[in-house]
Amino acid sequence: MDTDHIAEALSAAEPVSAGRLQVLEHGDGVTIINDAFNANTESMRAGVEALTSLAGDRRTVAVLGEMKELGDTAKAAHAEVGRLVGDLGIDVLVTVGTTDEMTALAKAARPSSSPRIESADDPNVLLPLLNRLLTSGDVVLVKASKSVGLEKVANILHAEVPA
Repeated sequence: MDTDHIAEALSAAEPVSAGRLQVLEHGDGVTIINDAFNANTESMRAGVEALTSLAGDRRTVAVLGEMKELGDTAKAAHAEVGRLVGDLGIDVLVTVGTTDEMTALAKAARPSSSPRIESADDPNVLLPLLNRLLTSGDVVLVKASKSVGLEKVANILHAEVPA
C-alpha cells in the first residue's frame, strides 16, 4: 500500500474494544485517555508515556488505580510506575485505592519531580475530585486493572466534565 492509503486506513480505524487507549475529546478542551481495561507494569508505562506524548505542553493528569494480580512483585511494580510518573514530569497524580501498592506508587513519584498528588479511596469519590481538579486543556489518563472499575469513571467524566 502507498502511504496515502495507509494514512486513510489508519484515520478511519476505531478501537476494537472500549477502554484500551481510547482517546475521548470533551467540548471544553479536556482530553481523556481511557485505558482502564488492564494494567501491568508495561501497559502502565505505555499509558503514561502516551499521556505525555499526546499532551505536548498541556497539563497532564494521571489517574492511576491498582495493577491487580502481580503477586509478590506488586509493591515494587507500583513503585516503578510512580518513579516513571515523577521522571516524566506528570503534573498531577491521582491515586485510586488505599492499598500498600498505591501508597508505594505515590511515594515513589514524589522525589523525582514532585507532581501534585491527590488520592481517592475508591472510584465513587473520584468524580467530584476530578471535577474540581480539571481545567480546560488538561490531558487525563485513566488507567488501572479492569476490576478497579475506572473505565466507567472515564466514560462518565467524558460526559460530565464542566466547561
